[in-house]
Amino acid sequence: MNAEHKPTDTDLTSIETSSSRQDRLWGALLVLLGIAAMLMPLASGLAVAVTLGVILIIAGSAQLAFALQARRFRKSLTRILFGGITLAAGVFCVTQSGAAAAALGLLVAAYFVADGIFLLASAWRSEAHTGWLATYGVLSIVLGLLLWLGWPLTGILAIGVLLGIRLIFAGVMLVMIGASPARVHSLA
Repeated sequence: MNAEHKPTDTDLTSIETSSSRQDRLWGALLVLLGIAAMLMPLASGLAVAVTLGVILIIAGSAQLAFALQARRFRKSLTRILFGGITLAAGVFCVTQSGAAAAALGLLVAAYFVADGIFLLASAWRSEAHTGWLATYGVLSIVLGLLLWLGWPLTGILAIGVLLGIRLIFAGVMLVMIGASPARVHSLA
């Protein structure tokens, strides 16, 4: 009996069909989750803050466990400090999810303003596409300022809306990959 099995065209077609169907199903699920996140941006923003908190709690606990295994106290002191700060930030995000989401929204607003300033600087120094760079820069600054002026509520809502947009784009990408005729060419 031959231990080596070469895939046949039938094998490849069934793998391709199953895989592309799964891609389309996962993609459709992500699109639906993205729409839900955009329809409920407040709940989505709070969920992001809680999820971030859980991640920080796990990371802080791991840092503390690692620090407490160190043989020398001097080397472990900064590790204990950073582990404790990370753990405390995680607990804050979980127990004060509204404040954490608002803070994340403020960071997004600051990022948009900074990004807009750098885009305007790039447009000023660039020889090509200056109109597009400048337009995008001004739009980014305006969006950042709108988030800032409406803070804290707009910050929390922005996190939920941005999550929704991200999920929709990821879902559409998976659906398009699943619908692509050129899926699997060889398994060798």
